[in-house]
Amino acid sequence: MTEQPDKFINTELGGCKILEKLGFGGTGSIYRAHHIGLDKIVCIKILSPDLAKDERHIQFFLREARSAAQLKHPNIVGMKDSSSPGPVRFLTALDTSDEFHILAGSVNSFYPSLHLGAVGGILSLANCLPESCCELYKLFFEKRFDEARNLHFRLARLNSAVSGTWGVAGVKAAMDITGFKGGKPRHPLTPVPEEALENIRARIHAEGFKINL
Repeated sequence: MTEQPDKFINTELGGCKILEKLGFGGTGSIYRAHHIGLDKIVCIKILSPDLAKDERHIQFFLREARSAAQLKHPNIVGMKDSSSPGPVRFLTALDTSDEFHILAGSVNSFYPSLHLGAVGGILSLANCLPESCCELYKLFFEKRFDEARNLHFRLARLNSAVSGTWGVAGVKAAMDITGFKGGKPRHPLTPVPEEALENIRARIHAEGFKINL
């Protein structure tokens, strides 16, 4: 099936020309854009059409961003956000002059968050693909954005089939498949069924990652 072109690419929105899609989450998509007035590259988030119509969701979004921006204490040096949308709403609300660090809590939001100023990530998928997650971080700081974006989407698709579907049990199964020792999840969690295990193995292979034979 041919992927449908993104209708926002090469359009102008809020004084920015949208250049490429960096990632997506539960509430919308992240784009790299050129701010025409400031002549600089920026990242913007576009909420999904359904959520953009929901005033309660919009107010919740703004309230969380403002609350995060007001956090100032010597003992608070940063935070990790593992929510489905990722830390975008916090990153865009923070004063960049503050020494407050944001870590992405999911590989789905890791790459887009780096563009917005996140300093790193705590990623469940790094338990089974540590080198690939580190490679994505390296590619970003080397400004090899095409390669980074490609790797991001491969990791994000796999993440949906692993922790996104099976949680901790899926991550442990993926660790066993990729040559690490994941073992069984602790009670009350149960291991993934055999059919799901083969599906995870197939998805890892389909995305071009190494499998322990």
